[in-house]
Amino acid sequence: MRTQNNSTKALRELLLLKSENLDVQLFLRSTTDSTLADMVTESLVKMASLSGKRAVKMNSSVRDMLNTAVADKSADEPTEIEGLRDALGHHASHYAAARAAGNQDLAEKHAQQFTKLGHLASKLDSAGKTIAHFEPDHPADYRASMADIVQFDAPDLQAWQATSPQHFADANKSSGVDITGWRAHDKQTGVRKKDKGDGAPTKKSFAWYANDPHPTHRDTPGHTARGNDRGYPFEQVKVNGKHIPVGIVESSGQYEAHPFDSHPIVSHFDDSPEEHAAVADTYKNKLYAFHGGEKGLQLATKNRELALPESGKQPGMVVHPKVSKGGE
Repeated sequence: MRTQNNSTKALRELLLLKSENLDVQLFLRSTTDSTLADMVTESLVKMASLSGKRAVKMNSSVRDMLNTAVADKSADEPTEIEGLRDALGHHASHYAAARAAGNQDLAEKHAQQFTKLGHLASKLDSAGKTIAHFEPDHPADYRASMADIVQFDAPDLQAWQATSPQHFADANKSSGVDITGWRAHDKQTGVRKKDKGDGAPTKKSFAWYANDPHPTHRDTPGHTARGNDRGYPFEQVKVNGKHIPVGIVESSGQYEAHPFDSHPIVSHFDDSPEEHAAVADTYKNKLYAFHGGEKGLQLATKNRELALPESGKQPGMVVHPKVSKGGE
């Protein structure tokens, strides 16, 4: 009982430290240990229940890709996740080449696709872990495989997006800023053009990738910027413990897609379950056609090379080697 009381006391002190609301502080000081423990436990149970419901309603294209990856890994075959890792490196490399050539429009197109693929990788990572922890009816070995089939490790975009709040403005938020992370490829708000006055929204901007991280995120141990003081560190991004292949490429002046960009999941992973259910059969047909087509066969061959142990061991080229001036 003494250990439980000490634990509750420590929790109470932590909650008091974290809370800035006076009513919450008054409640924490006046409630009993038993009541506080019951309320915290009830809240955690509700959170777990909500997470479980999210897993049940998962978009089936995401679940299908995870299941395929688990099956391929069990058969000691390269997974499509290798192709996703390569595509991330492809767009980071071409972003760097376009910037070096002074072609900012082209650089931003590659940055947008990098962001979209990062969103896919992040969603696959979260979905696998959600299945592992909140779908207990599956066999234990299946859930264990799901837990680590996709591990996406990347500095959070928020530290860089915070330097351009005008592209993430949301009047309904008390902060006035809605930083959307990896969803930025699709969810930036339309900011009015100052030079036209016609109410037309600007295009989505990805120039913030080259900015210094926002001061509130910089040099904070364990924080999103990881001590960086320059543009976004693409070379730190890893998929399943392997660096994305960022390297020197020659810019043709034209947008160059990666074979993985044609994978049907790239267009469907962010559909709601209801939206995807309506096109599920069409999606399966697209998937079959992709795997039997030129791009799918190219990717299958490339995945075998990418699965070699030496692939991704070392970080790639540093895209933003110098401290930038920040801003746009």
